[in-house]
Amino acid sequence: MNSINQNGKIKVLIVDDDERMIRALQDILEFKGFRVALAKDGEEALAKVKQKEFDALILDILLPKKNGMEVLKEVVADNPQLPVIVISGHGTIRLAVESTKLGAYDFLEKPLDAERVLITLKNAVEKYRLERKVQSLIQDSLERYKMVGKSHAIRKIFRTIEQAAPTHGRVLIQGESGTGKELVARAIHHLSARSDGPFVRLNCASIPEELIDSELFGYKRGAFTGAAADKDGLFKTANRGTLFLDEIGDMSLRAQSKVLRAIEEGEIQKVGSVDSEQIDVRLIAATNKKLEDLIAEGKFREDLYYRLNVVTIEVPPLRERKEDIPALIAHYNKIFSEENNVKLRTFTTDAIILFMEYDWPGNIRELKNVVEYLVVANDKEFIDQQLAFKAVYRNENGAKGNYFSNASITLKEARENFERDFIMNRLTALGWNISKTAKALGLDRTNLYKKMVRYKIKSLRH
Repeated sequence: MNSINQNGKIKVLIVDDDERMIRALQDILEFKGFRVALAKDGEEALAKVKQKEFDALILDILLPKKNGMEVLKEVVADNPQLPVIVISGHGTIRLAVESTKLGAYDFLEKPLDAERVLITLKNAVEKYRLERKVQSLIQDSLERYKMVGKSHAIRKIFRTIEQAAPTHGRVLIQGESGTGKELVARAIHHLSARSDGPFVRLNCASIPEELIDSELFGYKRGAFTGAAADKDGLFKTANRGTLFLDEIGDMSLRAQSKVLRAIEEGEIQKVGSVDSEQIDVRLIAATNKKLEDLIAEGKFREDLYYRLNVVTIEVPPLRERKEDIPALIAHYNKIFSEENNVKLRTFTTDAIILFMEYDWPGNIRELKNVVEYLVVANDKEFIDQQLAFKAVYRNENGAKGNYFSNASITLKEARENFERDFIMNRLTALGWNISKTAKALGLDRTNLYKKMVRYKIKSLRH
């Protein structure tokens, strides 16, 4: 039983009005390391289930105040995963069938066999904890891939997702790299009737042209050198689910024609096979390229474009939805703090303002990496403007951004470049209100005007 007790003793509630029987069963279970609670009627049992968390219930059918079947119905309604082992001294096939139909894990007839009770409990609790673990992993995955924001742009995308998800229509997601196109695809899948099916992703840009066929459609043993056994492709893996083709603009014309056939005919053919297989897959594609331009250049099939483009979702760059940045910071701060078992960081107002004034050429992906760096690689609880600046303008080579890209630039010039951009961004964020900007920068209006003249800053509104 040790494998079950990794997170503490198993908690079992025994519900029966036969005091001698439940005391004997309690002694056996406690001897085996269980924690046992007792209830002598149905109402007491329901009250204890609501007050405490149990790993399993052993429930008699004939009870005072409220019978076992009624208790079973209420417990299953409130917590359908909790295993309930029904017991009775008047066991019949009809009673066993009825209790399992209502959601009981198993039915045991009195007098109880101690060994069978222990085995049944072990199996029931293992199943319960596995289901809870799977549910927790699903929730963690949903949290990690959750779309965050309240801007007009993101709310428009939410509405489109809600409309498109329940349908079977193919979706084309367009946007710059790092804007969260995969998050949109996952949201569509999660809200669709296929949510219980697989979500399979392929980055078309990362697969060599000569391997794309076998990756998408699979292959038969002996189809080529190294094909030692049959292998299913991603279309088959995604059957009854969703196949997300990321960066489809990088797919070769030959592979495009095969994808088109799979869409039109609902079937695929493995490399090296003459037989076709039926598939039921919802296709979502994404690209950071203008497919219309690729069509004009003869690099993308127009007929495939129209097949994919049933619903189009444009994902804006982060610089066009900066009001979502504080929420995104909080979201990733929470995720990375929990994942790495570190204290939640506090981002100061100045740090958040700096984040909002930066244009994020790498979009959400870049913001996510910066927040992860500040949470994981930094031991400071408070993230101030200085720490934020260092995190934003850094990369693996020790430099990032226009301020450091020129090796010959002096420190004075770098500071001036940053100061000019900082003032420009703050002016833009505050609608070019000179008084508000001066106050935010800690300057008086005269000094701000002087700096604007010095750096040749003119309002972009004129």
